[in-house]
Amino acid sequence: MNPVKKHDETSISRYTTNRDYYLQKGLKVMGMPLELNTMIVTKNKEEKTTVENVYTLRKDGYRLYPIDLPIVEVRTTKSASPYALAKINKLSWENGQTQLTYELVDLMGVN
Repeated sequence: MNPVKKHDETSISRYTTNRDYYLQKGLKVMGMPLELNTMIVTKNKEEKTTVENVYTLRKDGYRLYPIDLPIVEVRTTKSASPYALAKINKLSWENGQTQLTYELVDLMGVN
């Protein structure tokens, strides 16, 4: 049995992801890039549906969010204060994009 070669943290830290590290070493990498999110950043691109307080949003890349839990913060930008809590009802991946359908369950502030 061959011992596992250990790498020091400094040699790995210059690569942005494990995928980049393996590609730099000339190794084949299978899989898909996936981002885990706990907040929805809309950049004012959300679309209102016909159901009250329900919106859809399409984001580039494959993203995973907690579903059916009213804990997801909604913000217009990453650095902005959250303006609502949402519950994601539907999430789908297609053609390198993620589509969310979410319901605002608690507004944070007065209109």
